[in-house]
Amino acid sequence: MIASGSSVWRLTRMTLGIAFGILVFAASVSGQADQSTLTINDDFGRTVTLRLPVKRSVVFNAYTLELIRAIAGMNVVVGVDALVGHDHFYWPTVTPDMVVGQGQMTANYEAIVALHPDVVFFPRNSVWQQAAKALEPFGIPVVVLTAWDPDRDAFNADMLGRIYQQPERAARLTRYCQDLRALLEDRLGGVQPKTVYLEEERSYTTVLKGSGWNTMIEGAHAVNIFGDVNVHDQPKARGDNQVFEIDPEDVLARKPDLIVKLDQRGVFETQPPAYVTSTLRSIAARPGFDQLEAVRNHQVYLLDGKLTHGCTKLIGSIQLAKWLYPDRLRDIDPDREANEWMRRFQGLPAPRDRYWVPLAAVR
Repeated sequence: MIASGSSVWRLTRMTLGIAFGILVFAASVSGQADQSTLTINDDFGRTVTLRLPVKRSVVFNAYTLELIRAIAGMNVVVGVDALVGHDHFYWPTVTPDMVVGQGQMTANYEAIVALHPDVVFFPRNSVWQQAAKALEPFGIPVVVLTAWDPDRDAFNADMLGRIYQQPERAARLTRYCQDLRALLEDRLGGVQPKTVYLEEERSYTTVLKGSGWNTMIEGAHAVNIFGDVNVHDQPKARGDNQVFEIDPEDVLARKPDLIVKLDQRGVFETQPPAYVTSTLRSIAARPGFDQLEAVRNHQVYLLDGKLTHGCTKLIGSIQLAKWLYPDRLRDIDPDREANEWMRRFQGLPAPRDRYWVPLAAVR
């Protein structure tokens, strides 16, 4: 059963036998000789103390899982959410019995407790407060870590390096991200910013300031055409800064130089030709879109969501900049950078050499 906010109380009705077993497990860990601890301040500024070594982790959000795999490997992971579990190629070591919730907003706390984790990770836009309260009686700490935010790359790497006692691998990841940022700053300094309309999975849904995708656009020295919208001034029904509904007329009025559709199907495989063709053609065929320079110039692209995760948002910035300012990045290949991320930090073979499809390919 998936425990929701109204059913967290069911945890208190676990059988005495299960509860006793958990307490015995916790006592055996805390009673080990020379058991060391680590105290950290997490992404939300909370002070959290962990017992070392951390060998059993439950992770909500694939972006966090990517960072953990880059720094500590997958042997330290015993539980994930279902959004991770359905992509077997990208997560070959994840099995169905590791799934402990449908996503970062819906966790099965009984299943989490049964895994005896040393730590549970949630991003800040999740049910981490509910989770911390539910898991506290069992001595299971919750750490807030927001890997989708590229501004937190160094913070996240340092935290995970200390948690998993892998400072060198954490430093390697930080240097990698710093090098990508330096490349963008070096090549794009002084450029006249162009504009981008980035569309989420559903039609006419975009991102606002405060989202990691908006940061990705700004990292490309570009302007999000909806970056001036304050989500707090908008009806809640329109969404949040991660997924926000807009009016079609507003896209036409704001006249983006570049249109990017995110392929958020959540699996790492080459897009089926029929899906690619229908998606891009449908965008170009929207009423009034034939008057946009982005459509006329074929500056419309389907971009693989894997280039817009945590650290890979930096690669996403490079890809956007390559489309917007090709002369500035003539010798830079974003696909090669993506394959480097796959091999070097995820330990997986790069399945292809292109992570995007242009409108020109299907016209």
